[in-house]
Amino acid sequence: VGAARLCSLAARRGQARPFFIPLFCHKETTMNALQNPLALLGRLLLAYVFIPAGIGKLGAGFAGMHMLFRLRQMNMSALVIERGSDVGGTWYWNRYPGARCDVPSLDYSVPWDPELDQEWNWSEKYSAQPEILRYATHLADRHDFRRDIRFDTAVTSATWDDERKLWTVGTDQGDTYEARFFVSAVGALSEPNLPDIPGIGSFKGELYHTGRWPKEPVTLAGKRVAVLGTGSTGVQATTAIAKEAEHLY
Repeated sequence: VGAARLCSLAARRGQARPFFIPLFCHKETTMNALQNPLALLGRLLLAYVFIPAGIGKLGAGFAGMHMLFRLRQMNMSALVIERGSDVGGTWYWNRYPGARCDVPSLDYSVPWDPELDQEWNWSEKYSAQPEILRYATHLADRHDFRRDIRFDTAVTSATWDDERKLWTVGTDQGDTYEARFFVSAVGALSEPNLPDIPGIGSFKGELYHTGRWPKEPVTLAGKRVAVLGTGSTGVQATTAIAKEAEHLY
């Protein structure tokens, strides 16, 4: 949604409502656009004030942790709801063979912890998934983010109450939360997409999706493996799997 459209919505003070704003925390783009991640939100929603119900957030990847850090700086209460068992977002779920970033590793260094910038040494210019996930978990440890995160929990509903000016957020754990603002930080790669291929549901062999790769080691030695897709993920996985599989299709 463009900024002009958001301003137009906010101008209708009686009709505007706190809405979803996906956040991305690449150093240059985010810091230039949102030095304070709620500055834009605050300007747009002048009709509202923050109340103890606070802010509900969805997602504990880099964008989610970035947002949580900024909210704490503003002395605001926030709760993050995360489907995974730990922080990391994309780098928690995408642990397939060969997974690595396709931008310089330094782009994952958060801009609001300069001391960590000096302490952390990226081992490669384009780091592999395990190292990026280690950085994310170290960040969560360093700033005690987990105390404000509910893991292994999926949001099942988010309903706006126009009279009370509150979001009511339901989860698969049966919990219900109320918040003045509900911010989505799920990113664009959070939901796996299985191809619509006849017979995929009855396939008797092993079936893996790169976006839900098991935490436990997968043995592909001596097996015939077919990889669907030739994007960056497909290329990365193919390069790594070819070293182990008997035959690769």
